[in-house]
Amino acid sequence: MNQITVNVQNRVGALSDVCELLGSSGINILGITAYGEGDSGSIRVITNDVVTTERILKQNNYPSVTSDIFLVRVKHRPGELGKLTKKIAKANVNIYSIYMLGRENDEGIFAISSDQNEKLKAFLV
Repeated sequence: MNQITVNVQNRVGALSDVCELLGSSGINILGITAYGEGDSGSIRVITNDVVTTERILKQNNYPSVTSDIFLVRVKHRPGELGKLTKKIAKANVNIYSIYMLGRENDEGIFAISSDQNEKLKAFLV
């Protein structure tokens, strides 16, 4: 699975602009996280169509980077995410990003990436 990181100016409406652009192009956002720091902002999206998302962003002058992301299910109760991230840290893998996509039954579904994705993948499988 892939996430696309979109670099934007940290301003009112920047997130809305990207979401509306993708939606009007028939792209469904499956997961999203966004933050701003100073003058810059970053939006990470998981969509139903990576290739079209990349093309639409490029055509509209939004710099973006596509990277691998892994989905992991964690029991939805106190301490479980801490246990997972501690195991990853003990394996000497640095987490680049993590965010919750949703919840199904008694599990939280998280998107996670690293600067060592092959090592992370082997650890999660």
